[in-house]
Amino acid sequence: MNLRLTYLILLLALSAVSPLPATAALTPKQASPQDDGSQWSYQLPYAVKQALDGADRSLISPFLAGMVELQLPDCSGIFSKKQAEMILAKFLSQHHGLTYSVCREEALADATLTIGRFAGQNVSFGVYLLTQSVNGSKQIKQFRIEEQK
Repeated sequence: MNLRLTYLILLLALSAVSPLPATAALTPKQASPQDDGSQWSYQLPYAVKQALDGADRSLISPFLAGMVELQLPDCSGIFSKKQAEMILAKFLSQHHGLTYSVCREEALADATLTIGRFAGQNVSFGVYLLTQSVNGSKQIKQFRIEEQK
């Protein structure tokens, strides 16, 4: 396994053990479905926020790699892009009304780890995205949503 990827996975594991405080959230001012995402340092976290907030779930699709490792509370494995889209759509339809905020981004060469929180009144999930640059565009290689208690 690539040393950089191993490092990012280690960062992901450490962040799961010590969750970030809610005050660390980095969210744009007045985010809405009509925003173009220009307030974000990267377009990818903005598209994920819009999809997870329920504004437009199709925004995530262009960022999914051909094969995506998904880890959700009820499903995990490596799936094709189409399968991942369907699994994510099902999960999001079961958890509508929650909001997403980006807590931290860690970049290393051509990979980025984005750590966020997907939360509502009675439930909270940690969201971890591992992306890599492929032909100049970011692609989600790993998408984890873990329930936090």
